[in-house]
Amino acid sequence: DRHTITEELEEAICTLLGHPKICPHGKPIPPGECCVNKERSVERAVYSLSEMKPGEEGRVAYIHHENLSVIERLMTLGLMPGRKIVVQMTFPTFVVQVGNTRIAVDREIAEGVYVIKAVKHQH
Repeated sequence: DRHTITEELEEAICTLLGHPKICPHGKPIPPGECCVNKERSVERAVYSLSEMKPGEEGRVAYIHHENLSVIERLMTLGLMPGRKIVVQMTFPTFVVQVGNTRIAVDREIAEGVYVIKAVKHQH
C-alpha cells in the first residue's frame, strides 16, 4: 500500500519533524531542499476551502463528505484531488475556478474540501 504526497506536503512534514537524517527503521533519508536550507518554521500546509480567501489558490488534497454522491458530483465537475483551484469568491457561496470551469459550493461542502495552498515565495 503506497501513498503519494506532494512535494510541498513532504517538505512541511520534514520541517515539522526537524529534518530527520534516519527513518524509524534506521535507513538514511536523503536530504531535500528544505534540509539544505534548514527551514525552521512550517506553515500549515492543508486548509479547508471554507478558510480560504478570494484570489488564493492551491491544489485539492482530498474531499470529505458524509454523502458519497456529493463527492462523486464534485469529481464529475472536475473538483478532485490533484487539481489546481483558484478561489473566486466566498460569499454568499464559495466559487472556485478549476481549469475552465467555475464551481459553486455551499459552506458545508467547502468545509470538506481540503486544499494545499500555493506557497507565496518572498523575493
